[in-house]
Parts: sequence; C-alpha cells; structure tokens
Amino acid sequence: RQTNREDHDLSKSVFQIINFCLRPINQVDAMIPTFENTRDQQFTLYALHQLNVTVEQLLSWSAPIDLIEKYVFYINQSDTNNMLSTETFYNCTKPWFGTQCQYSFGLGMTMSLDNIIRSILQEKFLNDQMGEIVQNLTCYTHIKCYRGSSLICLDWREICNGHIDCIDEGNDENQCFELKINQCDENEYRCDNGLCIPKDFWRDDGNNPECLDGSDELKIDTNNYMEHCVKDPTFRCEDLSCSLKFNEFTCGDGRCTTYDGSCNNGRLDLFKESLSNKG
Repeated sequence: RQTNREDHDLSKSVFQIINFCLRPINQVDAMIPTFENTRDQQFTLYALHQLNVTVEQLLSWSAPIDLIEKYVFYINQSDTNNMLSTETFYNCTKPWFGTQCQYSFGLGMTMSLDNIIRSILQEKFLNDQMGEIVQNLTCYTHIKCYRGSSLICLDWREICNGHIDCIDEGNDENQCFELKINQCDENEYRCDNGLCIPKDFWRDDGNNPECLDGSDELKIDTNNYMEHCVKDPTFRCEDLSCSLKFNEFTCGDGRCTTYDGSCNNGRLDLFKESLSNKG
C-alpha cells in the first residue's frame, strides 16, 4: 500500500469510549462506605420506569454500568413489581460520582470526567516537552517482580517481551513459550508476538493496529502516531506493546524506543540507572 500524508491524519481515527474503572489495591478499599446521601436526588428503578427514563438518559447521566444493566433487565420483565423495583439510582451532582455519589477527584473540581482526563494529559504533555523525569508511572502489581532497584517497576508491556526483567524469579517471562509456538487459523493473521487476529484487519488502518505489538501495520505508521501517545489515552497507545522484532524498550506511556535511544519521560534513564546500581 502506498503511504502518504493523508494516511497519517490522526483525525481519521476511530471513535472509542474509554470507561473509568475504580481498581482498589485490596478488598478493604473495594468496600463501599456506609453513609446516607442526602445531597443528591435518588430514584428507585420503579420510579425511573414510571417517568419513562431511557437507558440512553442513564448513560448520559453517568449512571453506574451495573445499575443500567439491572434497569434494562427490570424494564424487560413482565412483572415490574419484582425485587429490582426498589434498587436505587443516585443522580449525582458534579463533581461527585459512584453508586452512592461517594467519589470525587478533588474538592472544588467540577469538570466532567472527559475534561479531567484531558487536563491530566495536557499536564503530562507539558512535563514531557520540558523533559521532566516521571517517577510515578503505572506499575503492574499482579506479578511478583524485583528489578534490582526501587527506581523502576514492571510495566505490563514488559511481560513476554523476550527479556527477563524480574531478576528474582523471572516471572515476567513464565509460560511465554506458549505464545511463541502458537499457530493461527487460515483466516487469521499471526502477530509477531504469537497472537492471532482476523486477516481482514491486516494493513487496514495504520493509525489503529489490532495486534498488541502493532505488527499488523507498517512500522512507519505506528511510529508516526506514537509520538502523540503522551496525550492520547486511546487503545492505539494504552493497549499497545513494543515490538519484539525491533528489540524496543517501553517508555511506559505508549511510546517505544531503542535501547540506545531515549524516553522523554526519563524511564529509559531510570532503567539504566537501576542497572548501574546492580553493578
């Protein structure tokens, strides 16, 4: 396929919905605090049904997905006087959200979740332009991993990347051989990392690869949009690992670099410093 400037127009990217999920560190944090919400309007599912409230309206009000699913199930029942009729929906006022409007991103912050994400990404972008070293990058905590230093932790993109990053037990490369020997069906394309995708997705959109390592698209295309990843929370950045074929290092923000290159956020520098500390 001939590539041209129009191929790299990021405005042609697909529309994606990004959900905010609360991921507690432990079960205690997952418990919903018991309190009586007297601040916000509340409706039972029965009352919502009587008011002819639609699922689309609940979505626009940022209602919890599990409650919306219960509402769909409820309104599709022949008997609307069942147990679900007393389930309560809290119509949260900004900046509060949650099943009982018990969460917020900070006092005085009245922005929508979309604008909060944009604000955080803009701050990351400005720090990136100034070359500030970021030491609070996301860590993958579901694998026990010691990298020889507390300066750098395991990023999920470093799992099954062909390098042993966890020097204590090498847990990040356990059972990865199964991917290497994985075979795809005739109607599938085999990604460089061993995963399979439908052949129809091969070379279909340079800005939005389907392979986790981006190998279904031309490298020139993925390199083009990768420079924007510091301010782009979409799948092409957040759900993309680095290439095994090109022996790349992950910067932890959706971008990849060679080991003799650099990360704007300083992650490669932290990695090299951790190696020097190990001696």
